[in-house]
Amino acid sequence: MTLTASLRREGTWPKPPLYGPGYSGIWKSLYDKFGLDFDSSLDLSEPDKYRKLYLYFNTGFFYYNCPHAFNEEFLEYALTVRREPMPELACQKLTPWLDQIVLPLVVHALGGGRDTLEASYLDGKTSCHHRMFPLLCARESQHVIETLETVAAPNKIKKS
Repeated sequence: MTLTASLRREGTWPKPPLYGPGYSGIWKSLYDKFGLDFDSSLDLSEPDKYRKLYLYFNTGFFYYNCPHAFNEEFLEYALTVRREPMPELACQKLTPWLDQIVLPLVVHALGGGRDTLEASYLDGKTSCHHRMFPLLCARESQHVIETLETVAAPNKIKKS
């Protein structure tokens, strides 16, 4: 089973407070809460304390073969994080970031990770994140532009 999500993300969460815990302390506390191996989630090719070291995704889209299994796991994790606050999350905003907090945990728990699909499968070859639409003509291939123009051409889509 392949599970992954978009790696076109920004460092939106967490925002470590001045006196800690830092990125590792925050993320590790979440992995520990759900009995997940934190160390195996790290991308050790990235420098210490850099946001890409941690398993973190853009929650705009993800890939998994069973939406029901994913949904059950995701819902359980999200409700647990929201209902059972942890000291390491005391200074963190959960809204609107709860999906981005939980997605890496669910991906890891279900055996997924970074780059489990061929390179650029989600981020370029088959998708374009909505935040990138203003840069679509500059960043994406002509095929992407033509596909978007084709699917957006029917009047019913333009009116919705």
